Amino acid sequence: MRFKQYINESKEVPWEDIKRSCKPYLKEVYKAKNMLYRYIWKMDEFWIRKKVRTNRKPKDTPKVYHEFVDDMLKKRFGWKPRSEGLFVWGKAHGRNLGLGSIVFPIGKFKFVWNPEVLDLFNTINIDVVRGVSEEEIRRTLINLIPGYTNEGFMSALKQHNEIIIGCKEYYAVSVQVMRVNKDKVEEILGIPEGYY
Repeated sequence: MRFKQYINESKEVPWEDIKRSCKPYLKEVYKAKNMLYRYIWKMDEFWIRKKVRTNRKPKDTPKVYHEFVDDMLKKRFGWKPRSEGLFVWGKAHGRNLGLGSIVFPIGKFKFVWNPEVLDLFNTINIDVVRGVSEEEIRRTLINLIPGYTNEGFMSALKQHNEIIIGCKEYYAVSVQVMRVNKDKVEEILGIPEGYY
């Protein structure tokens, strides 16, 4: 009860602006009946509007593999998803990584994903920890690249896989705030609680 009261007293979520600004994404949500999730380590509010970094540096993945994958994906899709994209997942994971939020890309967006890759960071780092040679890791990555696609967004939303979104800005609203405001979310955005 205390948490619900705190949420209701916090800064109001701009539901109407989300409805106007995120139409291309919402159109896909209505078809897929699922949403994008992101785990944010620090969020001062229960919602944010944020620009996507276009020069993202890997925190834990060795830079050599980050750049290698980025270059291969750029050849296929015309942009560097790992450096320029927003990392999200379809369907909520049971992961306890920061604050679980639902993401709303603003305006037109693009995406890439691989139905065989849950999280490329884990794929690479497991091999690094196991002591697999750089040559073998590169071979693994080369074999994964053909599986990446920029089609099937509805399918991507229904999976637990990593999806990389290309957009300029996005909203992120905590899952708890969405649930507490489920009547507004359904009334204004047309999204029933079962979608998140």
